[in-house]
Amino acid sequence: MVQCMITTHPSLVLLWCQVLLIIDYTNYSWWAEVHQTPRRQSLSCTKLLSPHSSGEGEEEKHETRLAMVNREIVRRGALILFCDYVCQNLHDSEHLTWLIVNHVQDLISLSHEPPVQDFISAVHRNSAASGLFIQAIQSRCDNLSAPTMLKKTLQCLEGIHLSQSGSLLVLYVDKLLNTPFRVLARMVDTLACRRVEMLLAETLQNSKAQVPVEELNRIQEYLQTSGLAQRQRFYSLLDRFRATVTDTCSPTPPVTSHPLDGDPPPAPELVNADKEWYVALVKSQCCLRGDVSLLETTELLTKLPPADLLNIMSCKEFNLSLLCPCLSMGMQRCARGQGSLLLETALQVTLERLEGVTGPLPVPHQSFLPPAQPQPYWKQLADVVLSLCRALSQYLLSVSQLPSSLHIPPDKEHLITSFTCTAAEVVAWRLLQNQLPLSVDLQWALSCLCLALQQPCVWNKLSTAEYATHTCSLIYSLRLIIVAVAVSPGDQLLHPEKKKTRAERDAEGDEVDTAHADHICEWQACEIMAELVEGLQSILALGHHRNSAFPAFLTPTLRNIVISLSRLPLVNSYTRVPPLVWKLGWSPQPGGEYGTTLPEIPVTSCRKRMSSERDLGHTAGVLVTQPITMDQEEETQQEEDLERTQLNVLAVQAITSLVLSAMTLPTAGNPAVSCLEQQPRNKSLKALETRFGRKLAVIRGEVEREIQSLVSKRDNVHTHHPYHAWDPVSIHSVWLGNNITPLREEEWGEDEEDEADTPAPTSPPTSPINSRKHRAGVDIHSCSQFLLELYTAGGVGPVHREEPVRHDVLHPDGTAEAPPPEDEILNQYLVPAICKAAAVLGMDKAIAEPVCRLLETTLRSTHLPSRMGALHGVLYVLECDLLDDTAKQLIPTISEYLLSNLRAIAHCVNLHNQHVLVMCAVAFYMMENYPLDVGAEFMAGIIQVCGVMVSASEDSTPSVIYHCVLRGLERLLLSEQLSRMDGEALVKLSVDRVNMPSPHRAMAALGLMLTCMYTAVLASGSDVTGVRGQVDCATAEAMGVTAGHVGFSSGKEKASPASRPAHSDPQAPDSESIIVAMERVSVLFDRIRKGLPSEARVVARILPQFLDDFFPPQDVMNKVIGEFLSNQQPYPQFMATVVYKVFQTLHATGQSSMVRDWVLLSLSNFTQRTPVAMAMWSLSCFFVSASTSQWISALLLSLAPSPSTRLPHVISRMGSSEVVDVNLFCLVAMDFYRHQIDEELDRRAFQSVFETVASPGSPYHQLLGCLQSIHQDTSL
Repeated sequence: MVQCMITTHPSLVLLWCQVLLIIDYTNYSWWAEVHQTPRRQSLSCTKLLSPHSSGEGEEEKHETRLAMVNREIVRRGALILFCDYVCQNLHDSEHLTWLIVNHVQDLISLSHEPPVQDFISAVHRNSAASGLFIQAIQSRCDNLSAPTMLKKTLQCLEGIHLSQSGSLLVLYVDKLLNTPFRVLARMVDTLACRRVEMLLAETLQNSKAQVPVEELNRIQEYLQTSGLAQRQRFYSLLDRFRATVTDTCSPTPPVTSHPLDGDPPPAPELVNADKEWYVALVKSQCCLRGDVSLLETTELLTKLPPADLLNIMSCKEFNLSLLCPCLSMGMQRCARGQGSLLLETALQVTLERLEGVTGPLPVPHQSFLPPAQPQPYWKQLADVVLSLCRALSQYLLSVSQLPSSLHIPPDKEHLITSFTCTAAEVVAWRLLQNQLPLSVDLQWALSCLCLALQQPCVWNKLSTAEYATHTCSLIYSLRLIIVAVAVSPGDQLLHPEKKKTRAERDAEGDEVDTAHADHICEWQACEIMAELVEGLQSILALGHHRNSAFPAFLTPTLRNIVISLSRLPLVNSYTRVPPLVWKLGWSPQPGGEYGTTLPEIPVTSCRKRMSSERDLGHTAGVLVTQPITMDQEEETQQEEDLERTQLNVLAVQAITSLVLSAMTLPTAGNPAVSCLEQQPRNKSLKALETRFGRKLAVIRGEVEREIQSLVSKRDNVHTHHPYHAWDPVSIHSVWLGNNITPLREEEWGEDEEDEADTPAPTSPPTSPINSRKHRAGVDIHSCSQFLLELYTAGGVGPVHREEPVRHDVLHPDGTAEAPPPEDEILNQYLVPAICKAAAVLGMDKAIAEPVCRLLETTLRSTHLPSRMGALHGVLYVLECDLLDDTAKQLIPTISEYLLSNLRAIAHCVNLHNQHVLVMCAVAFYMMENYPLDVGAEFMAGIIQVCGVMVSASEDSTPSVIYHCVLRGLERLLLSEQLSRMDGEALVKLSVDRVNMPSPHRAMAALGLMLTCMYTAVLASGSDVTGVRGQVDCATAEAMGVTAGHVGFSSGKEKASPASRPAHSDPQAPDSESIIVAMERVSVLFDRIRKGLPSEARVVARILPQFLDDFFPPQDVMNKVIGEFLSNQQPYPQFMATVVYKVFQTLHATGQSSMVRDWVLLSLSNFTQRTPVAMAMWSLSCFFVSASTSQWISALLLSLAPSPSTRLPHVISRMGSSEVVDVNLFCLVAMDFYRHQIDEELDRRAFQSVFETVASPGSPYHQLLGCLQSIHQDTSL
């Protein structure tokens, strides 16, 4: 009886369970039904039933969602109650055993519940129970690939009984350590190390009993063959454990194809580091499996000749994961003018691999349906397809920016179309087989499909009848993926009241049934596509409560895919029909090539009365032309008047949406590939067009790529939302697109007196639009004129009038003559519309005066949206080059408003972000374009307010305002509108902000600091003589530089102090200037040491060029090497790149002797570093950096002038002490010894350093042996 109430009264069932446990009723068959215990024979069975399954297959299919939820409540609650009962009766181990054996996975899932926590603690205290728990996890838990489940499992295993440390160690290694999730893998590694340390603390007898020698051998061999031996701490602890319990040696690592490896390995002194050796090394790295050191290996490939490059990338053993970084780096090199060899070769190999995947597939293609039986070829395809998805996505992402010769070849369009369909089918198949793909694989597969659909050639292929099955397959697979990701068991993609069934659509007739019979797959695809399009407003809408089931990175991609697929001819006609039309009884006759094309919806079907505003929204597009023509002279009831007004508003919204859609670029009307045009009002900065400005742009661009776009290219700082609430097109581009001559130019022709006092205007920005009158078949001018007539018609209420005004604000060419506003809501749209109209048509004195009065009145309003609208209007007005009288009338009012409001809220600007953003935009625009009109007092006040906002806490100043302020200040610096004192203040502010813990705020402040220092040099007029040529103490203090000189020629020849220009002051900077300069450099080194890896990487990229621009090498070399060797440096691999670039600069300028001297001077510091593996790695980096050999340098070289320098081969082996590492160390050390040390005294000093620290078996001892063989060969 109790079991019958499970699906209806879960609370009552749980109360009965508690009563039964109180009276010790433990009949396992009864509890198995309540717990939904899977039926198994032994622990050897690993198949787990779904937690939603109870073994009553067919009956469960008919249960409602509520019944399924009730069943799950009872199952979990009963398990928790039984755990509590077992904890109170631990003397009876049978209950504990039964629960562990049959419900170990459920126990882990519910481990956050207090009774289950007590149960697991009881297991930890018992040795036998701990062993059983480990055994149950080993055999029964088959879903540990899920990260949440794996983390809970690790938490449950952490306190296992000490006597089971050996068994736990085996579980860690066999099942958990190879997880692809790095955070969890690091957690497993830490727990495994802790267990080995516990074993080391045990007695020798207990340690041997827990981990026999045979098991230890198996563990270490598995770690070596699987690549997990790179977890050096864990492996070294196992070696230490082996040395404690036995005298045997660790298993020898497997011999690799590395040219410095072998059985036996080659003697380093016999290795000739030439081209053949380098090609063999690169090939050995490219044939390694996994995703380790992909970028580093790719950089090795960049040095290969064409024939060798193609030969390596075409071999069967080539790691397909390398194709993606090869394409990415090839595009970067192509953009920098370094050749397209890598890109062309990677693209050729990628297309060949795609053909190898799609070639063997069955022909003709059939629509994907869930397979009845497992099909082995899907399993073979899965790994290869997912790897190729990354490469194809990388190519499609930038194909439009490549030369036409590298676009998709016409004969490969079918290949890409077929592969993207196959990729979607593979993901769907894995989901159907309960093989959950990694999130990164799912993301790449969907991105590949999304980008492919954005290619016109692929979309056109899918639009043909030949590819109808591919289209249907893509739609089926997409729905399966969406349902698998976001739809819970018992739930539906759409709620029942929204879901459309075929019975509803066919109720009016049988005509469509015949079409369904002839084109069943196509009609199923149409129904699915209509459901997905309906989901764009709910489950696929960002911010919707049902969208929370989707990861944030998937929603935009899925939306784009749905939009692209819904535009295909096979389904487009069907998906464009509003759901309401079917309910109104429309029964069309389908036709067309696919049998799914429906006729246009008759207007008579849409004139029926609708009862809800939601219904009105569905048919707004159909009513665009109909409601406006209603006879307004008829006397109707009040409800009909209200309905007419609502229809008019919806129609205006539809017209506005239509016009905006027609204005999108590059393909009007296609939201999947287009967006609204944005033409910034900011003019180009002349400072960035100089040689020095281009130098700043390269360094500053590296920082900006970490936070957003380059400061000099930042558009309209007041707009940060992805949607366009205000017109994003500047007035100058409107003039250009409509052939309007600015009024001020006309007046210059009439009034010669103003010509001398007015600077020549800069040319307006170019616009890609030749005509805005017609776009994508939409007569935009007629739409605007129509709305204007509607707005000016008599008897129109404010609600009806608001929409046309909103249209004119959004549409850049709309002009309106408005009567006085009737309310504040209408006013917020009227003011910017009037200002825009005046700015577009030109503001003469007759128009300027009333516009200025309107702005002054609105800025005094208490309605914040109205004031924001006025500020947007101010931006339009300021852009049209105000007349002097107008500027004198308007700018003081705006200046007073900005200062008073910003000062009032500077300490806490998080009350209304949009208001603060538009105020900052107006302030920065006036300071840049009207500096004389605003005056020094206003500029000083704004700078002070900006300092207060930037210095406030993160809670007081939101990130968007923080970045807006810093970018505005940088633009003012580059436009040379700030005084020297302001520049000094900003330098101090930026240095202070660079030390902030927040990464993105620190990077933004770093960008400001760089701009301040470089613009200070530019302002001093030193662009010709160079950065380090400035010796004026005051200037040096402002920009933080020291003496010296560097030219900007390609050879970068440095001049001695005697060769400085005659007009330079020969006096060197004082000690205070040097201290200030070194403080600025110390900030960068501190950020590398204290920042996150991404921050350290960026600073390391810009640091060499920064040091070269501001300091002579001898002044900073000690600091660079010291940071590289510091034990407190968490990122020595990044500091190694700095050392390399500094050494390469010295080589390029003929100062190789300085490199040799610094190496010899620093050797003893390197050899004292611990452990020896790190010392050996540091020395290898040092010798490779100092090498003049082409192939030795290639181990470390990332082609200059790329700022992303890495040590591709050496860095990836940091901390390793294998045979390859020792041989590599000896090889590069001998290269330095042979080719860069000429004096015998220096050779003896070099050798004596290693003799001091050499011991038998150490790398230093082996190096001395190699050096001895060199002397013997020389003597012979």
